[in-house]
Order: sequence, then structure tokens, then C-alpha cells
Amino acid sequence: MIRQLGKPTAFMTLSTNEIGWPDLLTLLHKLAEEKEDMQNFIASELSFIQKSSLINNDAVTCAIYFNKIEFQHRGSPHAHILLWLDNAPTDILGEEQKQAIEMINSLVSVSTSEASGNIKLLTHKHTFTCYKKIGSNSGQKCRFEAPFMPCKSTMILIPMEKTNPLYKEHLKRYNEIRINLESNDYDSIDDYYESNNIRSDEEYEYILRAGISRPRIFYKRHPSEKWHNTFNPFVFNVLKSNMDFQIITEEYSCAAYVVEYVNKTNRGISNLQRKIIEVMNENPEFDIVEITRKMSVDMLNTIEMSSQEAAWYLLRLPMSKSSVAVQYINTCWPIERQKIRKTQKQIDELDDDSTDIWKEDWHDKYQKRPEELEAISLAQFVSKYTKNKKGEFVRKKQPQVIRYRNYDMTQDYNEYRREMVTLHIPFRNEDTEILADMKFTTIYDEHENEILEKRKEFESNIDIQKTIDICRQLCHEGELIDDESEIRDIATRFPEPNPFEELYRNPNAAVNEDLRIATLKNLGAIAKRRENIMSNDHFCELMRSANEKQKDLLLHVIHHNLSAEKSPLQLFFTGPAGCGKPL
Repeated sequence: MIRQLGKPTAFMTLSTNEIGWPDLLTLLHKLAEEKEDMQNFIASELSFIQKSSLINNDAVTCAIYFNKIEFQHRGSPHAHILLWLDNAPTDILGEEQKQAIEMINSLVSVSTSEASGNIKLLTHKHTFTCYKKIGSNSGQKCRFEAPFMPCKSTMILIPMEKTNPLYKEHLKRYNEIRINLESNDYDSIDDYYESNNIRSDEEYEYILRAGISRPRIFYKRHPSEKWHNTFNPFVFNVLKSNMDFQIITEEYSCAAYVVEYVNKTNRGISNLQRKIIEVMNENPEFDIVEITRKMSVDMLNTIEMSSQEAAWYLLRLPMSKSSVAVQYINTCWPIERQKIRKTQKQIDELDDDSTDIWKEDWHDKYQKRPEELEAISLAQFVSKYTKNKKGEFVRKKQPQVIRYRNYDMTQDYNEYRREMVTLHIPFRNEDTEILADMKFTTIYDEHENEILEKRKEFESNIDIQKTIDICRQLCHEGELIDDESEIRDIATRFPEPNPFEELYRNPNAAVNEDLRIATLKNLGAIAKRRENIMSNDHFCELMRSANEKQKDLLLHVIHHNLSAEKSPLQLFFTGPAGCGKPL
């Protein structure tokens, strides 16, 4: 979708607030008590334990009630949403920055006055998820950048160049201000400036730029709002639960969002893992290496699942939705494309000698298109046309997003050219017009400008390859930080002796005596039996156990392999389970 629609305008995270939704609690209480008279029931008067019991005892109703996507540590689902807004500024960091700030101020807020008395739902509190290393949090920065820096007005800032002579000084002040902000409260922005020796707005802007590594939006924020997450007032006042609303500035922000929520590690036995680290820190003299090793294996083979999540899977509710349909065009070679067999009813209606047992894919439908769509390419056909009830092809009201194999031009140029010709040059027979004698190479060279022009319909001006590279880099960095660093910490705390250390360090040691004696001239030939050869007795036993039809098929295959004929062997198996297809 990003390739075709471009960079999203914003992303939004919506969380559930089961204990804060009176309608849901009333419904659950009615189902639990099986009573129609609900006049004396007031959801707000229930205790936290009573509310939790209602929710946990009827996970199925909860799963249907809130249509969300991913599940938090406490079991409740929440949704991560990418938003493309109409008429939104595209050059946020350039000429359209003023319009972008106006849009931000109209969509995003951190103000208590716009939260309708529910600002606690949007207040950040440090937990173990704020820090990348498990254990002591001293010296670690919150990965959500809380507390958030106050500002007189909304600003979009780019990082200061590290070659700037004032960079180190401003970076030092940025870190000092963050420490002061976390431990102190300020009555006003002027008090905040004075306490941190900030002489002007311009100086403060330089300090903020030195503290960021990529373009960032600093929202208008009073010092008393330093812990408030950004939110959309309209959505928040309808949902009345924790949410987050962020404007995407550039490709890096888009990639970071994807990595954060798609490459998230499984929560597994998270509480147990933290407990192990705490025990190791508090009791370094304990010899718990073997215990930890065994528990680690158990942790890898185990997963925690809440009742709400289990109900979600059992109900087969979708884990993702899109307002725009996405269609996949398989641009592999025809022989590599997977096909779907027709239903038994459709097969029964075929002639006895018919071999047309596969359902039509996009390529088949496209090649049979009517003459009035002769000049339409495969990509345009899939994205923009559909068949109505009369069996006629009509243009869709909203084009669909297309996906395809997307060969890398730098690594497989021929496959890239074949794919582009298949997608953007009209054809009636793929085999004869494109694939035969590699005609696609000539077609691509002759129509390169036309292909590039048609690609603009399905590819935005965003550098999708750059975004993918950023995603991969962030994934790699995240793995190193979250996994390898912790493993190195544990290994340093409990070093194990290396049994091969003497072998590597001293080749003349006694342990290497056998290696010195076994020189190449003293080593004889070694006969090794191949493990993938069936014995004659086993082969004869299997042949005797085959029924008549199975034996005929086996003899046919053996004869084909031993004959001089090199034609392909094509066999099709079908039948119900247990009928003998595996022979």
C-alpha cells in the first residue's frame, strides 16, 4: 500500500478500555446474571475486581464487542492504524511546512482541556517496556522519549549537523534539560526557560535539534503536560481509552513504525524472564546456569495467551483490515505459479476427457478480456476493472492496490524486465508474446519509457527501496540490542569454561596427540554406506504390499525412468483421505 499510495499521513494506535465502557459492562452483567431487569445495575459502582471478573468470564462477547487487532501484555486487544488523509501536505519538511503545522494543530493535541476529564488515560508512566535492558533502569532513557519536551508552539525540526561547532555543547544541554524535566515540575514555560538557563526561543530550538537524530515534530506543550501522549480529541472523546496519534514526517518514521509493531518479539514468558534477571542480579553467588538453561528452553517452547486472544482466534476474526482492497498478481514464471483446483461440483460438470480442472487466475481472466479492453495492461485490469452481475467488465469506483513479486532490478535484471512487461504491456498470450525466446527483453527495451510512465499509476514518489532498507537496518539493530546484548550480559556474569580452549591455544598439548599422529599419508581410504539407498529386500517387500493399481503405476514410473524417452512424466493424484494416494 505504501508503494502505491505513498507515505501515510499519520498513524494511530487505539487501545481497549473494557473496565471504562459502561455499555460493555452492562451487557456482560446481563449475560452473566441472565436477568432482563437492569434498572438497579450501575456499571460505574462496580469495583475493579468485579469489572475484571465480568470481562475475563465472557471473552467471546468482549472479542466481538471491540473489533481490534493486536493483543497487549494484559490480554486486551489494540489496533495499529495507518492513515492516508485527503489533501494532506506532502512536503512536510519543505515548502508545505506551514500548512503541515496548521494540520497538526487541528488534528493533534496534548491539552488537558480537550480530554474531557480523562487525561489519566493518556498519561505516560514508566514501566519495564520503556527500557531496552532488563534490570536496573538507572542511566537508561525511555524509548518513548518521555517526559516530552515543552514548546511554546508546534515545530517541525531537523537534526543539527554533527559538524556544527556548537553541536556537542547543545547536545550536553539537551541531556541535562531532559534530566531536569523528569525530576522537576515547572509552573510555566517561562519558569522552564529560566530554570534551565534558556535565553531565547532560537537557542531552545538549537538545543532540541542537537538532541534528535531524525526529523521530529515537537507539539505545543505546557510543562505540566510533559507526560501526556498525543491524541486526536474527537477519537479520544468517542473511545475514552488510551490512544496515540502521530504525524509521519518522512520515510524513516514510516519504517520505524512498521518495525516497531511488525517486528515485535513475542511476549512469551516475559514475567518469568524478568524474574530470572532479578534473581541473578540479587544473588550473583547462585549457580543457576543450568537452571536458567533449562528454563530458557521451556520459555522458547511456551507462549502466554489471554482468554480474549484465544476467543479472537476461535471466532476467526480478522487480524487486519483495510479500507482499500489489495490484490496480488503472481508474476513468477507460469510453471512456478500455484493454482487452486475447482470445486467438486464444477469438476463433475466437466466432460470426461476434459483436463480443465484449475480455477482461473488473474492472468487467465486478463487474456480472455473483451476487445474494448484491448489496450488495458494486466496491472490496470486487476486494479481498476471488475465484472458486474451482467457479466460485463466495468470500471471500479475506487482502484485497488496491487502487489506483485517485485524483482530487484540490480540483482536480477532479466526477471525485473519480464515482470514489468507482464504488468504494463498489453498481451493476449503470455507464453508466445512475452516468454518465448525471451521476447520480454526486446519488448522492455522498446517500451521502456511507456512502462515507466504506467508505473507512476501504481507507485508513489516515495523511495520504497530506501524505506525497506531502513526497515531491515532497524530490525538488525533491534535484534542486536534486544537479544545479543542481554545474552552477552548473562554470559559475562556466568562465564563457562571452554573445553576446547587448550586445543586451540596449544597444538602440541597432549589432547592433540591423535591429531599429530593421524597425518594424511597414514590415513587410508574410508568406505561409507549411502543412507538414502533402499535395500533389495525392503524394495521387494514394499512392491509385494502394493495393490494392483499401485503396482501398475509403479511399473509405469520405473519403465519411464529406464526407457530412452525423455518426455516429462505428468501424473495427477486425487481422492479422499485414506484412499492410498501416498502408495
